[in-house]
Amino acid sequence: MDGTDRESATTGSFDAATLGPLFERLPTGIAVFDHEGHLTLANPVLEHMVGQNRLDLAGHELHTLVHPDDASACRRAFAFFPRDGTDRQIKARLARADTEAELWCAIQLGWLHSLPNTRTRLTYCSPTSSCLA
Repeated sequence: MDGTDRESATTGSFDAATLGPLFERLPTGIAVFDHEGHLTLANPVLEHMVGQNRLDLAGHELHTLVHPDDASACRRAFAFFPRDGTDRQIKARLARADTEAELWCAIQLGWLHSLPNTRTRLTYCSPTSSCLA
Protein backbone atom coordinates (compact mmCIF):
# COMPACT_ATOMS: atom_id res chain seq x y z
CA MET A 1 0.00 0.00 0.00
CA ASP A 2 1.57 3.32 -1.01
CA GLY A 3 1.20 6.71 0.69
CA THR A 4 -1.79 7.70 -1.46
CA ASP A 5 -3.67 4.51 -0.55
CA ARG A 6 -2.87 4.99 3.11
CA GLU A 7 -4.10 8.56 3.09
CA SER A 8 -7.35 7.63 1.37
CA ALA A 9 -7.82 4.75 3.81
CA THR A 10 -7.67 7.18 6.72
CA THR A 11 -10.29 9.42 5.15
CA GLY A 12 -13.00 6.79 4.68
CA SER A 13 -16.72 7.38 5.18
CA PHE A 14 -16.04 9.13 8.49
CA ASP A 15 -13.11 10.53 10.43
CA ALA A 16 -12.06 11.50 13.95
CA ALA A 17 -14.33 14.56 13.77
CA THR A 18 -17.33 12.24 13.38
CA LEU A 19 -16.39 10.42 16.56
CA GLY A 20 -15.59 13.66 18.37
CA PRO A 21 -12.78 14.83 20.60
CA LEU A 22 -13.40 11.89 22.90
CA PHE A 23 -11.83 9.64 20.27
CA GLU A 24 -8.60 11.62 20.41
CA ARG A 25 -8.45 11.94 24.20
CA LEU A 26 -9.51 8.57 25.59
CA PRO A 27 -6.74 6.76 27.48
CA THR A 28 -7.64 3.61 25.55
CA GLY A 29 -6.38 2.57 22.14
CA ILE A 30 -9.21 2.68 19.60
CA ALA A 31 -9.25 1.47 16.02
CA VAL A 32 -12.03 1.54 13.45
CA PHE A 33 -12.10 -1.16 10.77
CA ASP A 34 -14.13 -1.17 7.56
CA HIS A 35 -16.45 -3.99 6.51
CA GLU A 36 -13.52 -5.81 4.89
CA GLY A 37 -11.54 -5.74 8.13
CA HIS A 38 -9.03 -3.03 7.20
CA LEU A 39 -8.10 -0.35 9.71
CA THR A 40 -9.40 3.04 8.63
CA LEU A 41 -8.85 5.11 11.76
CA ALA A 42 -6.73 4.91 14.92
CA ASN A 43 -6.48 7.23 17.88
CA PRO A 44 -3.17 8.52 19.32
CA VAL A 45 -3.14 5.97 22.16
CA LEU A 46 -3.33 3.03 19.75
CA GLU A 47 -0.58 4.61 17.65
CA HIS A 48 1.60 4.75 20.76
CA MET A 49 0.69 1.21 21.83
CA VAL A 50 1.82 -0.33 18.54
CA GLY A 51 4.59 2.17 17.72
CA GLN A 52 3.15 3.25 14.37
CA ASN A 53 1.46 6.40 13.09
CA ARG A 54 -1.99 6.56 11.49
CA LEU A 55 -0.74 6.52 7.93
CA ASP A 56 1.34 3.41 8.59
CA LEU A 57 -1.57 1.71 10.38
CA ALA A 58 -4.11 2.39 7.62
CA GLY A 59 -5.12 -0.74 5.80
CA HIS A 60 -3.79 -3.15 8.43
CA GLU A 61 -6.01 -5.95 9.67
CA LEU A 62 -6.30 -6.58 13.42
CA HIS A 63 -4.31 -9.81 13.31
CA THR A 64 -1.31 -7.97 11.83
CA LEU A 65 -1.07 -5.76 14.94
CA VAL A 66 -0.78 -8.56 17.47
CA HIS A 67 1.93 -11.05 18.43
CA PRO A 68 2.23 -13.84 15.83
CA ASP A 69 1.11 -16.43 18.40
CA ASP A 70 -2.17 -14.51 18.85
CA ALA A 71 -2.80 -13.73 15.17
CA SER A 72 -4.96 -16.77 14.35
CA ALA A 73 -7.28 -16.20 17.32
CA CYS A 74 -7.68 -12.52 16.41
CA ARG A 75 -8.33 -13.35 12.76
CA ARG A 76 -11.06 -15.84 13.72
CA ALA A 77 -12.65 -13.55 16.32
CA PHE A 78 -12.79 -10.69 13.87
CA ALA A 79 -13.97 -12.71 10.87
CA PHE A 80 -16.76 -14.49 12.74
CA PHE A 81 -17.83 -11.58 14.87
CA PRO A 82 -21.63 -11.75 15.38
CA ARG A 83 -23.85 -8.97 14.06
CA ASP A 84 -26.39 -9.31 16.86
CA GLY A 85 -25.16 -6.25 18.75
CA THR A 86 -23.12 -8.13 21.32
CA ASP A 87 -19.51 -7.28 21.92
CA ARG A 88 -16.73 -9.83 22.08
CA GLN A 89 -13.56 -9.59 24.13
CA ILE A 90 -10.35 -11.40 23.36
CA LYS A 91 -6.98 -11.31 25.07
CA ALA A 92 -3.94 -10.77 22.90
CA ARG A 93 -0.53 -9.19 22.91
CA LEU A 94 -0.14 -6.10 20.79
CA ALA A 95 3.20 -6.14 19.02
CA ARG A 96 5.15 -2.90 18.77
CA ALA A 97 6.66 -2.23 15.36
CA ASP A 98 9.72 -0.46 16.75
CA THR A 99 10.84 -2.91 19.48
CA GLU A 100 10.50 -6.50 20.61
CA ALA A 101 8.10 -5.33 23.32
CA GLU A 102 4.59 -6.71 23.55
CA LEU A 103 1.63 -5.52 25.58
CA TRP A 104 -1.11 -7.82 26.86
CA CYS A 105 -4.49 -6.25 26.16
CA ALA A 106 -8.16 -6.93 26.41
CA ILE A 107 -9.38 -6.29 22.87
CA GLN A 108 -13.07 -5.43 22.73
CA LEU A 109 -14.82 -5.86 19.38
CA GLY A 110 -18.07 -4.02 18.73
CA TRP A 111 -20.17 -2.60 15.89
CA LEU A 112 -20.65 1.11 15.17
CA HIS A 113 -24.37 1.04 14.39
CA SER A 114 -24.73 4.82 14.34
CA LEU A 115 -22.47 5.25 11.32
CA PRO A 116 -23.64 4.99 7.71
CA ASN A 117 -21.67 1.79 7.12
CA THR A 118 -23.27 -0.48 9.72
CA ARG A 119 -20.66 -3.16 9.09
CA THR A 120 -17.95 -0.93 10.51
CA ARG A 121 -16.28 -2.46 13.54
CA LEU A 122 -14.78 -0.61 16.47
CA THR A 123 -11.97 -2.15 18.49
CA TYR A 124 -10.87 -1.02 21.94
CA CYS A 125 -7.46 -2.09 23.21
CA SER A 126 -6.98 -1.69 26.94
CA PRO A 127 -4.01 -2.96 28.88
CA THR A 128 -5.43 -4.61 31.97
CA SER A 129 -3.96 -6.43 34.93
CA SER A 130 -6.15 -9.43 34.14
CA CYS A 131 -4.40 -9.77 30.79
CA LEU A 132 -0.87 -9.89 32.12
CA ALA A 133 0.91 -13.14 31.40
